[in-house]
Amino acid sequence: MNTLISVTGVSTTVYTFGQKIAEAHRLLMKELTLNTETHRFQLQQTRGTPVLNGLSRGKQKSVLKTTMDIDVPNSEGSGNIVDSMILNLDGSCPVGASDADVDLFLDLQAALISSPEYRAQFKSGDLADA
Repeated sequence: MNTLISVTGVSTTVYTFGQKIAEAHRLLMKELTLNTETHRFQLQQTRGTPVLNGLSRGKQKSVLKTTMDIDVPNSEGSGNIVDSMILNLDGSCPVGASDADVDLFLDLQAALISSPEYRAQFKSGDLADA
């Protein structure tokens, strides 16, 4: 299943398989002020179908991609250009995992992304030492 939520300017197009995603997007968009005719905010979710592998019932694969256009200085230093910030979260979960295990795993990932160390490395563009 695919979900694509795209915003350009003040118009919003939502293609979704769940109202929770659309509601989360609506709340997030209230906080963003970069939406103009030249800037986009896009949230895309892709889910794969588990495939049996030996005794394993397979893994549920999920990708969440967020893209947001921002103004940055150009390489000549004579003005700004519009460029994209992109974050891909790609993971898999074994079929049959308990809700508690999945929630714990996702909470740990959220804590990592929210950590000052990760944010500093992401901002500097140097994730080699992560």
